[in-house]
Parts: sequence; structure tokens; C-alpha cells
Amino acid sequence: MSAGQTLYIRGGTSPDTNTACTGDGAQNGACWTGTFPSSYRGADGNPVTIAAYPGETVIIEPTGSGDIMNLGSPRSSCSNIVFRDLIFDARNRGKARVIKVQPLIWPGGTEDANLCHHISFIGGKIRHGGQTSAIEPYASYFTIDGVEIYENGWHDSLDTCSDGEHDHAIYGGGGNWLIQNSYFHHNIQAIQVWWPALSSPGNWRILNNRFHDNDINPWAEAQFGTGQGTPCPGFGGVIALYDSTGSRCTIQGNQIYNHTRAAYGGARRPQNGVDLGGAWGSPVSGCTVTGNWIYGNSGVQVLVGSGSLGNTTSPNYDHAP
Repeated sequence: MSAGQTLYIRGGTSPDTNTACTGDGAQNGACWTGTFPSSYRGADGNPVTIAAYPGETVIIEPTGSGDIMNLGSPRSSCSNIVFRDLIFDARNRGKARVIKVQPLIWPGGTEDANLCHHISFIGGKIRHGGQTSAIEPYASYFTIDGVEIYENGWHDSLDTCSDGEHDHAIYGGGGNWLIQNSYFHHNIQAIQVWWPALSSPGNWRILNNRFHDNDINPWAEAQFGTGQGTPCPGFGGVIALYDSTGSRCTIQGNQIYNHTRAAYGGARRPQNGVDLGGAWGSPVSGCTVTGNWIYGNSGVQVLVGSGSLGNTTSPNYDHAP
């Protein structure tokens, strides 16, 4: 594929049975396992698009182990890509991420020049991821728009919170993110962005989303037993921004409600609607958190950590819209 082209995938659940990554075999799993093909790349302002065929349901549900898809290095092969109306399901991959965006060099300092950029997921669903997060992006200009993200995060017999697994819907870092018009529910955690010291951090926009019950994964509870779909102790924000990554963020028009459950195997911080550096004591500055409906959670509407400056955190509403 070249810049500006669209690959349409025909309907049906996609097993991991085909070694081809072109033509009619593109929907059959191999494209969605391991590093994303470097031949599928767009150009700045002219991305490639991989989309469900209009009117058909496409489920990417490979067997095996490991992440369904890793948009990795080099930077030129992990940028300017749009995924539209696809359902990514990691139920058959063990305790794996659904999508990982991992540059060659970890972000930090001036190294953000190596980040993947302009990656968008528009429509569709992302479900049944298990390790650290369903989506783990270290990227700039990363977009989630109109996606349902649910039933992600779970423990297994080797993971009883001792390794600090977070099990979020989204866990990562970078600048210039847009998360809007999406639906987050029944994940063990919702969103945490934490990476410090990027030269251009923040400018996050989290707009007009719906968050509820992101402290229980009923699918994991049914599959693996009581307690396996509940959070580890110590995490306290439905939307949590730490280590300055969230500077210059806008969080508006979201519904955040019904986060009250206890943690697996220990006490847990109250579930605050939005946490600006509070739980970890990492300052976050220049954020606007207004016009959200934040109610029925075990913590406060917005927790602002010590040293966080220049944030606007009202008005928000303590009832349903």
C-alpha cells in the first residue's frame, strides 16, 4: 500500500491461519500479529487506511500469543495510518495487549523525535486485552474517535498484583492526543498517561467520552475466577495524568460514573474522576477540566496533586446529564 490508499477487509471473524499479508489473505490474521508491515505506510497529511468493508463486520481475533499488533520501529513504518471500523479482540492471545505502539528508542528528553505519529482508530471496538493495557501507545498525534473499549485487563495465576500490572484500557505517553466520542466500560482501569520529559508533552484532549464501571472486567471474572477481573491496589483515577505528560490538557464533556469497587487483595485509593498528578505526587499543569459529569465514584471529582499549577477544575457536575 502507498500513501492515500485504502485496504478494505471483508466481513467475518479473522483467524490466524494465513501466512499471506496481501490481497484476499489480508484479513486472516498474519497482518495483525507482531510488527505491522513496513510496506503499509502513509505520508504526512496522506495516510493509508485499513477499514472494514462498508456494511460488514470485521473481527480481528487471532490465536496464539503476544500482542495482536505492534506498530514499532522504524518511525517511518509506524506513522500516518488510519484504522476504521475494525473490531480487535485478544481473547485467544493469552494475557496480551491488543495494540502496542513502541518506538525504537523509548521516549524521553529529545528522543520524542523517534515517536510514531499520526495514528488513528476511528469507530470499531477494542476488547479482551490483558497485559498492562489494551492499547499501549508511545506516540504523538494519536487519535481514538468513536471506539468502544471494554472488558480489558485481567490477572492470571502468575499475576496477583505483585508485578504491578495496571491493566488499563489505554496506558502510554506522548503529545497531541485526541480521545473523543468513545465509550470506555468494564475495563480494570480506564486511562493513564505518565511518561515524563518529552520536549513537547501534553496538549491532550479528552472530549465527550463516556466512562463507567472501569473497575471490573466481568468477562475475565467469568473466564478465570473471582478477583481476576478486579484492579490491583493503589491506583486512583479513572482518567489519570502523571509526570507532566498531561500539561496543557483539555478534559471536557465526559461522563465519568460508577467507579466504586474494592481492589484485588488489598486496600485501594478512592476512585477519583480525574487525577492530575495526585496519586503519585507528580505535578501536572495547565489543564482545563470543566463541563464533565462526574458522579457516583468513590473519590472526588478532580484530584490535583501537590505542585500542580495553573489548572482549571470547575465547573463540573455531580449528577447525570
